[in-house]
Amino acid sequence: MNIKTIIVGSLAVVGLTAGLTYINSNKEVKSSYNPLEYGKSETSSGPEKINEYLNMLRANPQTGKVEYSDYQAARNQVMKLAAMKQNKSLGMVWEQMGPDNVGGRGRAIWVDRFNSNIIYAGSVAGGLHVSYNNGNTWTNVHPLGDNLSVSCITQTDNGRIFFGTGSAFESPTGTGLGSPGFPGNGLYEYVPSTGQVVPIMVNGNVPALPSVSLSIVNAIGARGNRLYLGMTSGTGLVYADPDGSGNYPSTLSGWTNPVVIPGPNIPETSLVNDIDIASDGSMLVCYSGKIYTSPDGSPNSFSITNVTGGSRISGAIAPSDPNVMYIVSTNGAQVLNPS
Repeated sequence: MNIKTIIVGSLAVVGLTAGLTYINSNKEVKSSYNPLEYGKSETSSGPEKINEYLNMLRANPQTGKVEYSDYQAARNQVMKLAAMKQNKSLGMVWEQMGPDNVGGRGRAIWVDRFNSNIIYAGSVAGGLHVSYNNGNTWTNVHPLGDNLSVSCITQTDNGRIFFGTGSAFESPTGTGLGSPGFPGNGLYEYVPSTGQVVPIMVNGNVPALPSVSLSIVNAIGARGNRLYLGMTSGTGLVYADPDGSGNYPSTLSGWTNPVVIPGPNIPETSLVNDIDIASDGSMLVCYSGKIYTSPDGSPNSFSITNVTGGSRISGAIAPSDPNVMYIVSTNGAQVLNPS
């Protein structure tokens, strides 16, 4: 076959293709459009469905649940990798480029008692933050890789900063109406002069159940240099004083529950929602459905007041008058209690 035959044959094929394309382009094309109704989507119909979806992503494939032991194992693995410092051997220095928005709602705030320009803030999923210019700019406390679920902050009379981790108001599973969040790991101290975070009383590296007391520190307060911790059900309110070297007990056995239930005269070990300590040393402790008050926070000095319909209670004592207390409570329907 010569070159002319090849060219003529190729032109014939091109012409046939163009003709078919022209004919097809003149045919009427019928199409249908079915808009998606996102408002009725199963994955976006309220917080319950959203939490179920997140739970599906995080759940253990064998059990179908978010296992606390999986969280602890992952945490331990990350801490072990960080301790290896592999980047140092390569001479690599990483620079954070963002985004710098830290997840998790603000759960705690504290203004330094000696310098009002210094403010501390804690996030339930973003860790501890500090501002040195009255809140205009904030710095994340980077050594807090040990636990990012900061639930409460306080400061003792000698200026030491302590914070608790883990909150009963968030859940690793995030099921139902519960807010998803990370379990805590006990009590820590932040040392401003060095920027270090020092564990005071923590679970350690052994995976623990979410019901373990140190996974939830709902509230914290200080009277002098004495620390009070509002813990989970089964522990309740506990306190401890520092020893001669300024150290606090590293296990719960060294802490004391000062609240006694009237009548049976047994320790009150219900979940503590909130703590506040007034300028005169008097104390308010909020539980579900009840509050306890004390003139000085000492053992057996607490008196009880029942709060009708209050499932979650938070309170504060007026700074100007320790005889005035403010109480906010919610009922079982997750709304403010009007009573």
